[in-house]
Amino acid sequence: MDMVVYKWDGVTHAGLICLVILAQQRQTLKLPNKTFKALVAIENLADDLLLLKNQYNVEKLVLSLILGLLKRLGRAGDADRLRSIRVLLEANLMQSSLVAAALTPMLRLSQDTASLRRSKDDFDTQSALADLILCLADSETVGPVIKLAFGDLDNETQQLGFDILRKTSVMKEESRPPEADIGMQDADDVSVTEQFEALVSRIPVQTAFEMSLLTHSDSYIFRSLLDAFQAASRSQKHLDAFSELSVLRKSLALTEPLYVSFFIRVWCGYHPTSVRESAIKMLSDYFSTERLVADVQVLLPYILHTLGDPSPSVRRAAAQLVLTLASSYNTVDSQSDDQSKFPILGKGQIYGQGKESEQITWLSWQAVVSFFKDWLVPHLEEYRLDAEHIGRSVVNGLRASTERREVENGPQKFKKSLRASILTWLSSHVVNTPIYAVKERLLPMLTRVPKVGQVATVTLLTPMLATTISQGQEDIEGCCKKEHIDPSRYIDLVMEIATPDDRESIKLLQACINNTQTIADPLVHLAAFRRLRNVWSLLRPQLQVALGEIMLELAFDFDSHEASFRQREATDTLRTVKLSTDTLQAFLQSCPSLSDSGPTRTAKRRRTASPLRISGDDIRKISFVLELMESSVTETDFPLLGRLFKVMADLQGYRHRTGTQLHYLELLAMNSVRGILERSANPQIERNDIRVDVLVDCIRNSSDPQVQQTALLLVSILASIAPKLILHDVMPIFTFMGSSIMKRTDDYSAYVVKQTMDSVIPRIMDSLRKRHKNTMAGVSELLLSFAAAFEHIPRDRRLTLFRSLVEMIGVDEFLFALLILLHNKLPYNKGVLQFSVDLLDCYEAETQFQTVERYLDTITDSLSTKPTFSIHLVARDLSRHFEAIVTDLLSYLVILLGDKRLITKISQAFALDGTRSEQLRPILSRITNQTLSISRQFPERPKVNGLCQDLLAIILGGLPMEDFIPTFQDLLSSADTETCFDALTIFELRLRNGKPTPATGHEACAGFLPKLSSILEESKDEQNKRIALACIDLIVERFGKKNVDPVVQATSTVAGAKCLGATSEELRTTSLLCLSTVVGVLQDEFVSFVPQTLPKTLDTFSGGLEDGTCSRRFHNAAYSFFSALLLYIPWVATGPDLDLLLKVSHGSANANLDEDCSAERRAALELIAKQIEPRECCAALERTWANAMAEGPELSIMENLLGRLSKSAIGRQSEAFAMLLTKSFDLRRIQFAYRTEDSYEEKEVKEVEDAANVAAITLVTRINDTIFRPMFVQLIDWAASSSAKAKVHRQTAIYKFFIQFFNRFK
Repeated sequence: MDMVVYKWDGVTHAGLICLVILAQQRQTLKLPNKTFKALVAIENLADDLLLLKNQYNVEKLVLSLILGLLKRLGRAGDADRLRSIRVLLEANLMQSSLVAAALTPMLRLSQDTASLRRSKDDFDTQSALADLILCLADSETVGPVIKLAFGDLDNETQQLGFDILRKTSVMKEESRPPEADIGMQDADDVSVTEQFEALVSRIPVQTAFEMSLLTHSDSYIFRSLLDAFQAASRSQKHLDAFSELSVLRKSLALTEPLYVSFFIRVWCGYHPTSVRESAIKMLSDYFSTERLVADVQVLLPYILHTLGDPSPSVRRAAAQLVLTLASSYNTVDSQSDDQSKFPILGKGQIYGQGKESEQITWLSWQAVVSFFKDWLVPHLEEYRLDAEHIGRSVVNGLRASTERREVENGPQKFKKSLRASILTWLSSHVVNTPIYAVKERLLPMLTRVPKVGQVATVTLLTPMLATTISQGQEDIEGCCKKEHIDPSRYIDLVMEIATPDDRESIKLLQACINNTQTIADPLVHLAAFRRLRNVWSLLRPQLQVALGEIMLELAFDFDSHEASFRQREATDTLRTVKLSTDTLQAFLQSCPSLSDSGPTRTAKRRRTASPLRISGDDIRKISFVLELMESSVTETDFPLLGRLFKVMADLQGYRHRTGTQLHYLELLAMNSVRGILERSANPQIERNDIRVDVLVDCIRNSSDPQVQQTALLLVSILASIAPKLILHDVMPIFTFMGSSIMKRTDDYSAYVVKQTMDSVIPRIMDSLRKRHKNTMAGVSELLLSFAAAFEHIPRDRRLTLFRSLVEMIGVDEFLFALLILLHNKLPYNKGVLQFSVDLLDCYEAETQFQTVERYLDTITDSLSTKPTFSIHLVARDLSRHFEAIVTDLLSYLVILLGDKRLITKISQAFALDGTRSEQLRPILSRITNQTLSISRQFPERPKVNGLCQDLLAIILGGLPMEDFIPTFQDLLSSADTETCFDALTIFELRLRNGKPTPATGHEACAGFLPKLSSILEESKDEQNKRIALACIDLIVERFGKKNVDPVVQATSTVAGAKCLGATSEELRTTSLLCLSTVVGVLQDEFVSFVPQTLPKTLDTFSGGLEDGTCSRRFHNAAYSFFSALLLYIPWVATGPDLDLLLKVSHGSANANLDEDCSAERRAALELIAKQIEPRECCAALERTWANAMAEGPELSIMENLLGRLSKSAIGRQSEAFAMLLTKSFDLRRIQFAYRTEDSYEEKEVKEVEDAANVAAITLVTRINDTIFRPMFVQLIDWAASSSAKAKVHRQTAIYKFFIQFFNRFK
């Protein structure tokens, strides 16, 4: 509870509701301190609790608050606390038992001066608390509840309360003139004896006319007798003295009822418990000492009343009286043989000399004895313990044995005659007794027993009902106030006498509510309405109709302003009870007509007459009746349908004539129809009663959204239960929905649209399938209405709505139609494309493929001379050529399927489930054939062909390799050259994407190599061959090592005359690139192809360099092949082949190619130096030196050799290296001795000499002195032994070397 009030503002009721519920569940009444402070701080707390009282039990929280306020008295702020207590109690939030729990500490604190000191702010809390109790007791609102609560207190606390009330009464009387207060003194200043004597002195010595004090007229001696008895009840001596008063005529107690009636009136009155207990004991003592000489059954009704008293001590005293009387009756019964001679005490006198006493029915002596012996005495202990037990016992005793349900240990079964006698006797006393408290307690016992035999309780009690209705509220309230009972509750109990099967009692209620004289008696009037509400469901239908019409008239009786509460009650009653079909039909017939086509008006008069207008009162009456219809209709009210539809038709006619739209009335009528139809499992509808045209008119012409929504819901309901009634009028509904209700963003509109679709569309589809072979005509109209509304539908609801639509009409059958219609209707709306992708993504790959297939079917059908279904989807506009239509549709499909989400879903469908892939492959094959068929119909239209190729690329490109290749093979076998090229291109792209492929994909790719080889052998198209070679290259690179045999077979084809030996350089280039990859895969197994491939490549390369036809692509491809050979099988490159390779490298270096070509060449030469044996390498360099001098020497091989070989290996080849260096130093002589056009420039010679010097320095650093000295001497001698001109050039080269050498090591 503390957490609830933590940081709350107290403004909303949510927190207060939590506290109410928690307080109800707590075992203790003490509230936590924080919670208490938070509650007290709320302004108007009592008002808030009063609002919650109707839905929640606030009693325990209110009691906890009051007890908390009382506990905190004696501190500063007591005045505010007492004010809060008063407000809470006056709000009447608790029943009397809980009020008693709050009164107990209040009464004790008001009398206990020790526990309640004067507060710090000098406020007299004790006096204020006593005043508060007095004010509450005198309050008109809570006073009766406070006084009733006194009865729930124990004797001591109850006496404190009556002392306070008595002090107040004494204080009021002391304020009167002295002559009006003779003999009365302050109770605190006189002794009990003096007070008793003073009160006795005011009692007359005798009474002349009064025989009983239970008469209906006021007694002039009862008040004084009561005051004296109350004073005497504190002392037994005074009680004895009181009983001997002559005015009571105790000696005649068994002859006349005066003595007995006084004590009856005392114990049945609103007096302290001790006083009532004393009154009972007085009679008990009297009968214990006196022998019965009369039948005192007059006491029994009042004993029954007392056995139901809330006070346990009073019930104990009553039980003792029962034992005493039972003993007396038994004694007389055993001693006397003829008890019929015993007079009945009070017969003809007990209620006065009038008709009240004469109307009393009396029991026989034996019936009284049996009542004591078998009814009361055996169960006295239960009566003592439980105040409610006597009521259950009486009811159980009066009922037949088959009707007993309430008390197991109740009276034994009596004969029907005895029970009827007891019922008649007790009813007569209840009707005629003047004590309203007795009536209030005994009446429920009787009304719960409908009849005994042929004696109906209602017949016995109807006079009491009639008397109460005619008595008047003022008289009833006065009597109830004297006895401190609630008049409203009393009147309600009396009204329960009326039973639905008793015509007379119901007529009394009817007369009561319809009688203008009872307007002045609202309590009686309202009680009659409440009783009617309670018994309404049990009334006969004809009586319901009559009473309903009366209340309908009362509800609209505007002639009397004083009857407003009667109108309100009549209205509330009609709204509360369950109205039958006949009643509702009578109400509809009583409504004023809205139609101007009555029988007395001719067509001409209807045309010329002014529009019919009705009054506001008539509108209110129609509205009220329709409201009753809406809340009361059930599944059995089918007879009302025709009338309700007529009301709706009249409302629409009234709108057309006057321009006034009565939306609320239309809503009520439609809600009533909806209520009837929705609640019925098997509706029995007359076709003539249903007016679908009225609903369609409401949907199309009403400006109120709620009317439209309700009409749509009605259409959906009718579609579910009677589809034939609405099928002919339903299409305009969807057209209107697209332009109105689908635009709205509220949740209810979305719900209405969904309900309408769920109910109507399946029925439309069923009807279309039954009536037409081609359902596309009707479906296209339906889809078109939704497509037209696409832009108006909120974005967040489009996908859900259209998905529901296609699922209702059939996703596999008509999703393609929706996509086409959306595109045709909104060709320039970008949102349509994204929406279509989202819609397709909602379904599995099977559905997507089927949609594509049906989409292509539509294109194919539109190209035929006699289209069947496409005419409903694709408009044949003469201004547009077929090519434009096909292009438009294909481009939309290509863009649509190009979304990554759709491609991924297709791939996953094939990859994850082999069974699904088997199911999808036939569909994919059909899609491929359809695409090819469309492409063949436009052989000279590159745009259409390109779109078809793009479509195939998207569809086939998304398949896993193992599923793609089978489809791909079929495509290659049936396609033309261009399509074959596109398919091969798709395959190449798939191979290049680098995605991991499972083992099944590897096998499929390797198995596809023979097909590619056949293309190389058979195809005459160079493009196809090139792309096939590229595919072989990629397959070999990615999967060749896992399955070598297909690679060997494919290599034979690539190395053959139609690829490597082809005349096309592009084809040769692609073949070389493929062979480069094959070498890396086959390695030693490629040796068998070297004689076929290497010489041919070298010859082709050399020839291209010589005639200048060698392209850079071929150049690089050739060197890639050479590099592959040198890398994986270098030992095959020897002798002439190596010499030719070096020669073509010399030519490449001298061909002025770009840097990429030079890089390829250098990479190959580096591999020669690294991979070829040094001896073979040096020999080849020497053999090709002359060619190198002519083309341009390439010394990088020698540099790489010197860097790769060890010193010992260099030493073994030192002579060869020395010879090569000597030849490189002789380049200057060769180029400058005899100059020609082809001679090197100085710059070029310098570059070669620098490279040779670097190689020489490397050689010198890698050999020892033993090898170097002879080499050096030989080099000097070589330079000096030549002619003078040659000597200059050679020595120049030598000295350049020495300079670079010495600079390196200085």
